[in-house]
Amino acid sequence: MSGAERTVWFPLPLGTAYRLVGTRGVTVQPPGWELLAPSPGRYLGNRLWIIPHTIYAPTTLTSTDDLCDALGAARRRLAGRATPCR
Repeated sequence: MSGAERTVWFPLPLGTAYRLVGTRGVTVQPPGWELLAPSPGRYLGNRLWIIPHTIYAPTTLTSTDDLCDALGAARRRLAGRATPCR
């Protein structure tokens, strides 16, 4: 997450991000795009992990289905309607 950029990145399983293309407020980066991120539990400029990686709770990729559901629920709550992920 980056507070200054007002941005949150969600690493997704390979080959699934295309389903988010066209979703309002979502930018899908191309394969090979480099995300500059700190080590878990540390800061890099104003960037940090929301859920720090620990030996007891390793960081995993976000499920594309779960992210689509969460974006839809947030959109419905904020605007009273949802734009489905493709």
